[in-house]
Amino acid sequence: MDHPTHILDPDGEVVIVLQDANSPFADPEEYMDCGLLEKSAYADVEHDTKETGTSEQYNSVGITSDAGGGRGSKKKRRKKKTMNKKKATNIPREPPPPLTEESVPPPTPSPDDDPFAQRPATHTEDESQPAQAPAADIDNEPGESRIQAGSPEEECFRIQVSAKHLLVSSAFFNELLTGKWKESVTYLEKRSVEVTATDWDIDALLILLRVIHHQHYQIPRVLSLEMLAKVALLADYYQCEETVSVWATTWIDALEETIPTMYCRELFLWIWVSWYFKLQEKFKEATSRAMSWSPGRLSSLGLIPAPVIDAMNSRREEVIGLAITTLHETREAFLNESQGCSFECSSIMYGALTKELRSNGLLSPRPAAPFDGLRHRVLVERMSHFQSPCWATYNRYGCLHGCSTSSFSTMFRHLVVPIEGLQQDQL
Repeated sequence: MDHPTHILDPDGEVVIVLQDANSPFADPEEYMDCGLLEKSAYADVEHDTKETGTSEQYNSVGITSDAGGGRGSKKKRRKKKTMNKKKATNIPREPPPPLTEESVPPPTPSPDDDPFAQRPATHTEDESQPAQAPAADIDNEPGESRIQAGSPEEECFRIQVSAKHLLVSSAFFNELLTGKWKESVTYLEKRSVEVTATDWDIDALLILLRVIHHQHYQIPRVLSLEMLAKVALLADYYQCEETVSVWATTWIDALEETIPTMYCRELFLWIWVSWYFKLQEKFKEATSRAMSWSPGRLSSLGLIPAPVIDAMNSRREEVIGLAITTLHETREAFLNESQGCSFECSSIMYGALTKELRSNGLLSPRPAAPFDGLRHRVLVERMSHFQSPCWATYNRYGCLHGCSTSSFSTMFRHLVVPIEGLQQDQL
């Protein structure tokens, strides 16, 4: 297919060849270790916590097992891809750096729970070669050509665009067309060039390119959260944040989806969108919920920047670790009688706390970082419902015992809060 399928500029000097278009975005098999496939459990947790104040769906505090099997095919395991450009001198050069490395649940889980898939690649084909779809099992390094095998199922689109608009709006294309790359040489010699990309969503790519070409009458005013996340990914990859920012407020204000109150795929879409468009409050809320409900280490899902994921994992482990340490130190304090108003008080509270820890799987072995299978929100919900013993203090008044160390809800109330979300301006 040599003729353009989409013409944004009939005199355009650049043809973007999009191969393997509309590849799965947010494939759950890509990141099974993130625990994102366990959404069916969250509705049960919500129901139990609302009706009884505790979650009986877990045999121990927040401990679950990961669903699913291995990581899927090599094609699905491909890492975030980078543009594969060649210098005229055949000297490899590093591409623009890609992004690297996830409250209470809602009553109804989301129907889709897929984590982020990988970032598509952009690379160059020999002009003498026909357009071919990317090979599933070959990962090439920057500066190396890619061997490709076509497939009849793989969609291919050819989009004719203006080099002038690309040069002004995209730092990526500016470097590609004016630097010392193979594309640059071809463009300067022939005043035309083909650039090949893979995996992108065709609708998202057309939206971005129409923004770049100022074709405002063809740009939708309302995008779904999914489409907005795809457009943000493209804008980040092609380095045209300033151009897209003109439309950001319109799209965000028109969003119908709200931040989910469960640990699901849409929550990570919100983390990505709020990070990229600098939505401080929404970013804080989304990261709080992700950390509070994550059953293990969070993953970037191929999209969220490494500093964000590292900060989320660090804070989650820190807060859960503080809760576990507090429980065990309190138990030890009752044992050595440094806590409790009397021998009877410390002995009774020691026994009661030991029983609670044991029944919730927190006694032995003691949970340790990275606390896989342990959800902070479920942990603190259980802690808030530890049963405190009740006994009478026989004195001249003959009243029930009521010192400050005889109530678990009073002792641990400072721990029974969601994990505070991240501040974007501090990362």
